[in-house]
Amino acid sequence: MKLLYLSEFVVGRPDGPGVNEFEFFNSLEAIADSVQPVFEKYKPENKKTKHEYLTRQISLFINLAVLYIKRKRYDVIVARSGPLPFLTVLASKMFKCPVYIKTVGDGRFSVLSSKKTLLHRTLFWLCRFLWKKLLKNTIAVDAVSDSHVASFSYEFSFPRENCYVIDNGVNTRRFNREKGNTCVGDEFFKEWKEKYNAIIGYVGGYPLQRGASELIELSHKFDEINLGILIVGGEKEEILDVVNSVGALNVYVTGQVDYESVPGYMVNMDIGVSLLDLSAWGASEQKLRQYISSGVVSICTQASNQELIEDGIVIPVDNTELKTVERAVEMALAWTKRENTQENMHEYAVEKLSIDARTKLRLEIIKEKITV
Repeated sequence: MKLLYLSEFVVGRPDGPGVNEFEFFNSLEAIADSVQPVFEKYKPENKKTKHEYLTRQISLFINLAVLYIKRKRYDVIVARSGPLPFLTVLASKMFKCPVYIKTVGDGRFSVLSSKKTLLHRTLFWLCRFLWKKLLKNTIAVDAVSDSHVASFSYEFSFPRENCYVIDNGVNTRRFNREKGNTCVGDEFFKEWKEKYNAIIGYVGGYPLQRGASELIELSHKFDEINLGILIVGGEKEEILDVVNSVGALNVYVTGQVDYESVPGYMVNMDIGVSLLDLSAWGASEQKLRQYISSGVVSICTQASNQELIEDGIVIPVDNTELKTVERAVEMALAWTKRENTQENMHEYAVEKLSIDARTKLRLEIIKEKITV
């Protein structure tokens, strides 16, 4: 089966879609018979610009045009499409083959629908027009949760039997405490582990909105119990301003780092937090899955990750008040003292959260749909 993999997101960029597609493509390339990639690969030296979207669309179109001129043929297009899926619609027409769309979200496209300007209303109309056109040639879609699948199916009247729930997975080979390498130097973590009883942290984008601010506010209480705080990701100066405003001395801030170095930070943490906004129902956080695979005891909000909560592999909180977070950290510290905690968490990730298992499931769905 010949696949054309098209991502309208930058693959490998240190954000949710970028990391998701980086790991998915690596898995797909290893498992599938034949894959032709069409995407922009992230380069740290390439900063975001206001013309970035347009230049990327043009570049990807040129790549598609070259394949078309060479008379390449594919059995199916596997796509990760954004709110305006011009290229996926175009690719489907050019190569005259069906489309499988992964990680579609809830279909509401709130990034456009939540704003009432004329421009945003026009873009939202165009968004829905393009998606309806695309779905006419789509054999199946997947989303990360039941609520996302139900919402997407309703928004576009897309057959529910062609919508599948496939939550985010993790590369358990990359996020593995036994294989992880420290990325700020062995001496740093050796010093911290001698100085502190445990290390708690946040790794990822938007740290101040997703748990780091609570950790910083609790830094003095954590200092009393000898707990070090590690914050990886986000704007370093912005985070340091918050750290300095409370006079915290037990906080280490890295700023944004390359995705390749993320496992080295995680494997040196004992506890990880991800306090997603309570309104974000149905999310499937890669961060938590990476924590778990790295053997890190994890604290999350009850807005998402229901299967992880039901399996008792994470510590959920129903609000982000400081007292609630403090109690959760006390519980997490107790978990770190359990026998074989790190090994058990990694084994759980291998068994239930593997990216390869999710890739194989997608390929099985595709084969079933195109042979019917």
